[in-house]
Amino acid sequence: MREHEVFDGAVEWDIVLKEGLCLNRNAPKIERKYFIKWTETNAGDYEYRASYIVGAQWVDTQTQQHIPVIVEPKMDGIDFMKMFMTCFFSNLETDRFSKIYNIDFDAEPIRSNTLENILSPMIIFHFVAIVKKLLAKGLKKGYVDNEENLNKIKGRINIKQNDKTNTCRKRIDRFFCNFQEFSENTPENQLIKRALLFSKSVLAHSGDNKTTATVASIIGNCLLAMRQVDDNISPAKIKAMKRNKLFKEYHDALHLAKLILKRYDYNIDNTTDTSTTVPPFWIDMSLLYELYVYGLLDKAYPGDIMYQPKGNSGYPDFISRSEGMILDTKYIPGIADEKIDIYIIRQLAGYARDTQLLKRLERGEADVVPCTLIYPQLANATTANFDKPLHNLYEPIAGYSQFYKICVNLPTIATGSQHE
Repeated sequence: MREHEVFDGAVEWDIVLKEGLCLNRNAPKIERKYFIKWTETNAGDYEYRASYIVGAQWVDTQTQQHIPVIVEPKMDGIDFMKMFMTCFFSNLETDRFSKIYNIDFDAEPIRSNTLENILSPMIIFHFVAIVKKLLAKGLKKGYVDNEENLNKIKGRINIKQNDKTNTCRKRIDRFFCNFQEFSENTPENQLIKRALLFSKSVLAHSGDNKTTATVASIIGNCLLAMRQVDDNISPAKIKAMKRNKLFKEYHDALHLAKLILKRYDYNIDNTTDTSTTVPPFWIDMSLLYELYVYGLLDKAYPGDIMYQPKGNSGYPDFISRSEGMILDTKYIPGIADEKIDIYIIRQLAGYARDTQLLKRLERGEADVVPCTLIYPQLANATTANFDKPLHNLYEPIAGYSQFYKICVNLPTIATGSQHE
């Protein structure tokens, strides 16, 4: 299937599927994400449709159990690598990116010939971005257990090993000792380095392009910074490793490192495997597009764009301090060819009259705050490259004062992106 297409696995209300396949049922109702959803049509009827979520999931219905369903992007040839890199290497906090996607490695895999080239780069780029930020702060050190045959006692003598290595051979000047050292060579750092090596191997077999070359270069710098750390940590030690509450910032890096190693069964030779199966996973295309646009804006206008500032009426995607403007993304390909929904206008108008947001923009309550809608087009659209001030890029929305729109297309593999 494609995004928003009709799901033919259940044509009427299904007592098993109910309102649809919810991916985060514990979330507040307004924040729930649906892979398949019971949706009202323009004619007032209802039907099951795919949403803005892409990926692969098992779907159960009243008549069929465990149907493998794959939802692909509505737009062909999206350069997901460029999108992931733009998102993950922006200045946002890393916990934002964990909401873009989810992977269930414990579930039965699903056969797919198209999704592997989306799944692996996504995990790797996220992981590398976090490691890069960790290394900028410096690797954490810890007490590491070592053993060595020394010419003086350090720690305690390992009696059994010392007898075998030294006493039986009449080497009375040597002592086989167990001791601890305060070092960067901790199991956590060994796991991170091991996953970096796996990531390097995966990218080496994923094609030669500017995006992978950039990330491969970052991995090389990370490995250089970890040259004092071993990488021969065993799978058993990895699986037994628990989160260290004293170093919370390592949590995401270690979690992603485990995902990468598990994806390739802890065997670096498997990184060349062109498997046609993927674990069930999903990607929120709406959020991915939002963070991709933020990455472009932040790079073009450093220090000027604020992401999701809190207002009384909610959280607009961005505000521009220099322009005194509210900007909001809508992942609705083709929106420029249709009349813009009134709910979008009302949402932006509400933000423009929100007193908390007006204070952030240093605007008065009598000011008319400009609002800009950012959207992608399906094909052959001129896309903003943010090489000039925002007020020189947008075009007005007919029928509304101080309402504008900017087209920012998703980058494509066929044509590349204008955002280098």
